[in-house]
Amino acid sequence: MEAYAGYHGGIRKVLHDARSHPWLLVTLTAYRTFAVLLFVEGFFFADSFMVAGFEFPLLAAFLFLCAGVCLLCACTFKKIKVFSKDEYLWFLVSCMLLGVFFLFMKAHAGMTNDMLGMVTLVLGMLLLAVGVMGTHIELGRIFGMLGMLPTLTYGIGSALATAVLTLLITLFLDEVIKWAVTFLLPVIIIMAFYLAKEDVFPDQRDLYREPTSELFIPYRFMATSIVQGFALGVPLGFLAFSGFFVQVLNSAGYLCAALLALLVVLVLQKDFNRAVYQVGFSLAGLGLLAMGVLGPTSALAGVLQLTGFLYLDLVLWGLGSYLIKNCDQPAMWVVSCPCMALMTGRALGVVVGCLGLEIAGGGGLTSLFSSVCWHFWWCLRRSFYPATRICAPDGALCVRANPMQPKAKVVSAKLLARSMA
Repeated sequence: MEAYAGYHGGIRKVLHDARSHPWLLVTLTAYRTFAVLLFVEGFFFADSFMVAGFEFPLLAAFLFLCAGVCLLCACTFKKIKVFSKDEYLWFLVSCMLLGVFFLFMKAHAGMTNDMLGMVTLVLGMLLLAVGVMGTHIELGRIFGMLGMLPTLTYGIGSALATAVLTLLITLFLDEVIKWAVTFLLPVIIIMAFYLAKEDVFPDQRDLYREPTSELFIPYRFMATSIVQGFALGVPLGFLAFSGFFVQVLNSAGYLCAALLALLVVLVLQKDFNRAVYQVGFSLAGLGLLAMGVLGPTSALAGVLQLTGFLYLDLVLWGLGSYLIKNCDQPAMWVVSCPCMALMTGRALGVVVGCLGLEIAGGGGLTSLFSSVCWHFWWCLRRSFYPATRICAPDGALCVRANPMQPKAKVVSAKLLARSMA
């Protein structure tokens, strides 16, 4: 991969892959744009709910629903055999469209019946969770079968495109047009995914083949994901009721994350330990520290935190693809388990962030709370790094007995799979 990347060079490799299968780039870009509106901006969930006298945004409940859908997929992936059929794609887009429709009705229909409003809200959240998580898993499947390097290049390309799209949506579209975009994006995602699937895998048996290797539980992958989600959930919880949220930060975060991933993974060709735990965790920890020092509403802290989270998301998609293709693990299993952990971590982070804001207020206690979160994140970074195996982007696998020793030995793909368990 070193000679290959040296020949194409960073951004040229991204452009080369984008030209090879443009529908795949369109699919991932549309999905990431929809995910920004859904998970980061919270466009669909402006309301809140009360628990034990504390107020929480509906986004937290939706994240727990998404985690539940992923758990169900992980537990039943051996029994469900409908995912190779085209009808399943139409089922996913129907769920997303109906979910958006119910949430739109809840927000704008002026329902006076509380029970009807509650049923509409729950149906919308449930259908949207099923559709979005199902699409996420299918994207993980197709990129997993493509391999780690294409996953990283398409991820970087789609992140750059998403930064531009989210900026345009934020600056030039009002709320009504945003709702129209949210109805349009699921159709684009599924149609482009169908075209990309036919283009990349003319023989569908290659995409939906059954793995024969021993199944492993990705404990460390899940632990990394839950902490990654928690680190973003905390500032989202802070900002949920503060009245301060700048959507332009989403574009800045995606742009910085894409450029950082391009530098670290494709240009410098760092292994996953360095790319995730030294670079990604340090950046997210720095964002939490900046939030403690500068305050939860600091634009710099927000950009750092979003950049760290989105950068980790890009790199960990590559790791998941490696486990699917090179370690012969089931795609639905590999995608569902870390995604469940990620959604759970984000939901818990939102809850903790809201509690911190309501209990501590906006002064020194909030800064202290953020500093404690940063310390928690730093300790996890230090403890994860020595125990986690290294997977270099060129496909070479190695493990360090001591993280201070520069030498490493090559190990088998099976050992990597065991190291993630």
